[in-house]
Amino acid sequence: SYLPKFREKVWFWKYEKNLIVDDSMFMRSYLAMIINCINFTEIIEAENGIRAIEQYEHLTLKQK
Repeated sequence: SYLPKFREKVWFWKYEKNLIVDDSMFMRSYLAMIINCINFTEIIEAENGIRAIEQYEHLTLKQK
């Protein structure tokens, strides 16, 4: 299968959480659907850069 070879080469594969940042709700939903299809379950969405930074800080503080 192509996916396992692809999986080894993609650097973000080792991370459990994925943050999608786009001002278009349609694009965020579309990207989330694609990412979910390759077995990522925790997908966080942000509508702009400021919100993305807030989400990132919240996630990193939650892990500590």
